Amino acid sequence: MESQALTEGVAFMGGGCFWCIEPVFAELPGVSKVISGIMSVAEGSPIEVVKISYNPSQISYRQLVKLLLKNIDPTQKNGQFTNLGTEYQTAVFYSTEEELKMGREELDSLVASGKFSKPIETLLLPANEFSAAGEEHQSYYKKHPEEFKKYEKEIGRTAFLSSCPLRNDE
Repeated sequence: MESQALTEGVAFMGGGCFWCIEPVFAELPGVSKVISGIMSVAEGSPIEVVKISYNPSQISYRQLVKLLLKNIDPTQKNGQFTNLGTEYQTAVFYSTEEELKMGREELDSLVASGKFSKPIETLLLPANEFSAAGEEHQSYYKKHPEEFKKYEKEIGRTAFLSSCPLRNDE
């Protein structure tokens, strides 16, 4: 049990509605669990996030940050697509100085890339108290696949991701 705790990493990412961001991470090699929930923040309203349990020898925190940035509109403040409100703010949360450094480097790199004409609004915040959402919110994309696809399309996520400049780097 102790050796497992030493090899497991935990990351928190806010990508708008947690229903939409959970499947981005859930099927990745090295990710053992993704839980949708709410992260309290020092100033302001809580933010919808996913808690990602992962094996750092298979996938890095930096890779998780990069994946988040490829699956959001990092230029939208206080929301994601038509989901408006501070609870949908995009954010990278850090728990260590190393994660802070990697998060800052990735956001700075995104700004320097010039791929977006608007300012980058994704926040870099210290991880705080996490509360899991109710069971009805967990793995929503699996439990309700047709409704989930319709929802992603209706809020504008599908259209944005099809033309997201970061997705052309793959």
